[in-house]
Amino acid sequence: MKRTMTAAGLTLALLLGMVMTVLVGGPATARAEMSQERAGRYYLASACSANAVADRFYRKIWKGRQTISTSEVRRRLPELKKLSKGFAISEARFARRMLNPPAKWPDEVRPIVKRLANKTVIFATRRWKQAHVATAGRWLYWNGQANKVNFGRLSARIRAKLDLPAGC
Repeated sequence: MKRTMTAAGLTLALLLGMVMTVLVGGPATARAEMSQERAGRYYLASACSANAVADRFYRKIWKGRQTISTSEVRRRLPELKKLSKGFAISEARFARRMLNPPAKWPDEVRPIVKRLANKTVIFATRRWKQAHVATAGRWLYWNGQANKVNFGRLSARIRAKLDLPAGC
């Protein structure tokens, strides 16, 4: 039997994971704070993996253009939904890694990482909803909703505080 998760299911799973992390503590609660170097390696490994999936999503969806027509979305809807699902899963994995590190984040980045993870949960949920639509119009709607999530300079701030390069 093939299992599929609804948008509500993904949202619920992510929220339950976050609540359980707060209530009973995640892997980081019993361990000391990560060193800046370890935190940097962990962040880069997590971010670069997620960024590779994001790059593939944008490359495959937009094919180097700035826009996509409704008729093209309609024609390619099964492919676009599959790409959206993979993107949503990757972003949810990234958020989970940020919220459940192997040890506590260093104090100087902990609140920034938490904000980034929370925004990523919202983004992943919207991409998951996009992956489970029935029409091109709804796919475009959820694409717009996902694009409204404002990450600002959170990643750049984390990289600066951990003394990390801009790329992977």
